[in-house]
Amino acid sequence: MGVLGTFKDSVTLVNRTSDPLNVRYDGEDITLQPGENPGFPLVAVGYAKRQNPLMGSKHPINPNKYISLVGVKGTKDDVTPIPQEVLDRAARKMEVIDRDGEHWGRPMDKKVKVLNRGFDPYEAAVDGIDGISGDKFGAQS
Repeated sequence: MGVLGTFKDSVTLVNRTSDPLNVRYDGEDITLQPGENPGFPLVAVGYAKRQNPLMGSKHPINPNKYISLVGVKGTKDDVTPIPQEVLDRAARKMEVIDRDGEHWGRPMDKKVKVLNRGFDPYEAAVDGIDGISGDKFGAQS
């Protein structure tokens, strides 16, 4: 029978995009077609929202604030279609966190991983420190 026939409490879940979305609940995949999807189990709504965030929309401090690609019809959820230009911009994002401040107005510092291991004491030697003079290859001046 599957997940959709097991639960008596159901809602109409709205896919706000123009593409089908996937929700995994209790080991089963549920495909959400664009637009309204009646008969969606109420118990799986939270999973559908958390599994389908808009890339680059999660609040940098509060991980519970994000823009979801789905919403429940007849509740306070936003069920208006997301403009295609916003979806195209989100498709180019590499992470869910809004580091640019585009949605929440709180830009974060860009973190860059440094691959240099640093300098050893021999490479860091400078004229006049600890009596070392000359370059690192031993040439005296």
